[in-house]
Amino acid sequence: PSLKAILTAHRDSPDWCSGRHVGYEPAHVIATVDRTQLSDIEAGTSDSLTRAMILHPIACGVAFIAWIVSIGAGTIGSLFGVLTAFVAWVLCLVVMATDFSLFGILRHHVNHDASGSRAYLGSAIWYLCVAFVLLFFAMIIVTFTCFSARREKKKATAVQKEARAAPRKKRFGIF
Repeated sequence: PSLKAILTAHRDSPDWCSGRHVGYEPAHVIATVDRTQLSDIEAGTSDSLTRAMILHPIACGVAFIAWIVSIGAGTIGSLFGVLTAFVAWVLCLVVMATDFSLFGILRHHVNHDASGSRAYLGSAIWYLCVAFVLLFFAMIIVTFTCFSARREKKKATAVQKEARAAPRKKRFGIF
């Protein structure tokens, strides 16, 4: 059955689902619930942007892989972790852009139609912003930790070379 048939049959029911497919059709749901019509551009854009929501778990998985790689790695592993975190950060940026676009379009329509409904951004999108910022800081911290550990290792090697090169001074005559 089509989405319209499902919505018509279950309009009074609080629980209903569409068939399995990638993405959602929020424009049709809002149009049916509020009994208003979205423009073709709003409907097409919002329906298309929901297909990009598959990037949410992908970005999360890449960030988790970056964390696993960086946990006990040396210099090379940490650099690989930073590169992986950078990929996750870019994915998170794309996810944020699509989410703000999608929910901005739908929120604008719902808040400015004559239905009296109000839409606002929920906590999930703000958690995404926090994850974006924390992923950036984690990437910077791992980068600095990697290079500072390398610098400390070079400094310790230089101190050991100096200690071996300098002759030992006698303090008490024969000692």
